[in-house]
Amino acid sequence: MTPHRVAALIACHNRKPKTLACLRALFASADAAHGVELHTFVTDDGSTDGTSDAIRSEGWPVDVTSGDGSLFWTGGTVQAWKRALASGLEFDAFLLLNDDTVLDVGALSSLADLMVQERDAIVVGATRDPTSGGLTYGGVVRAAAWHPGKMRRLPIGAEPQEADTFNANCVLVPKQVHEVVGMLDATFVHGMSDFDYGLRARRAGFRIVVAPGTLGTCSRNVVTGTWEDASLPLRRRLALLDSPKGLPRREWGAYLRRHGPWFWRLLAVMPTARVFVTWLARAVTPRRPLR
Repeated sequence: MTPHRVAALIACHNRKPKTLACLRALFASADAAHGVELHTFVTDDGSTDGTSDAIRSEGWPVDVTSGDGSLFWTGGTVQAWKRALASGLEFDAFLLLNDDTVLDVGALSSLADLMVQERDAIVVGATRDPTSGGLTYGGVVRAAAWHPGKMRRLPIGAEPQEADTFNANCVLVPKQVHEVVGMLDATFVHGMSDFDYGLRARRAGFRIVVAPGTLGTCSRNVVTGTWEDASLPLRRRLALLDSPKGLPRREWGAYLRRHGPWFWRLLAVMPTARVFVTWLARAVTPRRPLR
């Protein structure tokens, strides 16, 4: 049987231990997947912790390129994707993999087998918390048909499940999808590009299928220190909201205009309104005296 040639696409920035753990698990999974020929492309987006040198010192077959620190997840992944396309190799699929995801040994085999079984479908591997084992990321479905920002994750299932879109922590995109949908949209610098890609693929007629169980570990991002952290000052929360890792107004508006209802402009101001409401609620709530 001719193996599936897969390009793994990884973006990283100043998370050397996690990036190395991700790559180590990726290669272990590739070694166990007899039907997969893996080629790995990494964009190190301006790391100052020696990530690139550490990857090269391991002697792994990795194409490592650099960014200036402004690419973030989407830009870094797109740069890796372009490197894969420029390599002269013909790929059967592209693996979107977060650098903090540690794959199980059988993950690549499961993804490749399900891709063949489901014919041209994007295949999503759900991840679990490394401590609790609970679901962290995977396939999602709309929680409200009228709001493309309201999603709920599909629970861990014993059988394949269909999703509306996905968290791109571990996602296999067949070449047939890439040929129609293309790459991630760099309009979205860090977040939203994975949800956008899945929704565009669905609109183009492709299915999104979540593999049974979980295929690796990845801790959930914490709210502390983000725009959703109600303990931060108002000015700081607003700045974080409009930062690349928040919900930047231009990007959020573009996402809603593309996938939302005719009143998307109203939805676009809701995150800012939410910040003001929670700040006001804290401001008018009487402080309990210390005893």
